[in-house]
Amino acid sequence: MSQKSPGGREDQDREEELAISHARAYTAPGVTVSYDRGRCLHFAECLRGLPQVFDVAKRSWIQPQKASADEVAEVVRRCPSGALHYRLEEGPSEEPEQPTRVEFVANGPINLRGDLRIEMPGGGRMREVRASLCRCGRTQNEPFCDNACSRTGWRSEPRARDRNKLREMTDFVALGRADDFEEGGMRAFDVKGTTIAVAKVGGAFHAFEDTCTHRQCSLAEGDLHESTVICPCHGSEFDVESGEVLRGPAREPVENYEVRVDDGNLEIRG
Repeated sequence: MSQKSPGGREDQDREEELAISHARAYTAPGVTVSYDRGRCLHFAECLRGLPQVFDVAKRSWIQPQKASADEVAEVVRRCPSGALHYRLEEGPSEEPEQPTRVEFVANGPINLRGDLRIEMPGGGRMREVRASLCRCGRTQNEPFCDNACSRTGWRSEPRARDRNKLREMTDFVALGRADDFEEGGMRAFDVKGTTIAVAKVGGAFHAFEDTCTHRQCSLAEGDLHESTVICPCHGSEFDVESGEVLRGPAREPVENYEVRVDDGNLEIRG
């Protein structure tokens, strides 16, 4: 990837077309939205931003006519991977961020925003303003991330927790008084270097690893609906009783831990 000053208008148009050459177009009065399925990493910014426009339950999941052209453009710009683009009938193209912004996603891609020129396999360049590039080396859509990192369990850094150490624990660790926990609430605790979340559902306590297996966000900071915890970052849902994934983008379950109430104290064992 290289970053260069804009060249001639003809070169820019050609490179811009290349950026959406594999995309499907969804047209409404005032705006056209292009979607490249191969580059979508399910960050879900569009679903949260305009759920009436971006609805995966609908046969045509993008319906730009259900919001103003400016509203659609504003939400499309939130898409980190560049899977979504837009063209306004009356209005400017998306302006690249200056200076270029680089984000290393934990156990995931490199997210870039700026005036980008991306070298493509086989030659040629793609002009982009947003892109998620592979850094695990396992993608089938070079140079872009295709979630191979998540599928294969690749990690950019060691896990903060040590599951083996927790499994070897023979003693329960006190977390606090059970009466201090509110029904339907969640709290996170550090247990020998591992962050564990505890939820109280129907009077019962459930302990599970606090780190979402998708993008490493804290589940205790999310929402709890009955026995389902919803990640605050990208909406992954987990069963607090089993740790199983109920809804993506996460694919791996979270670890569960044994809890008990002893003499009024809430205690946990790995």
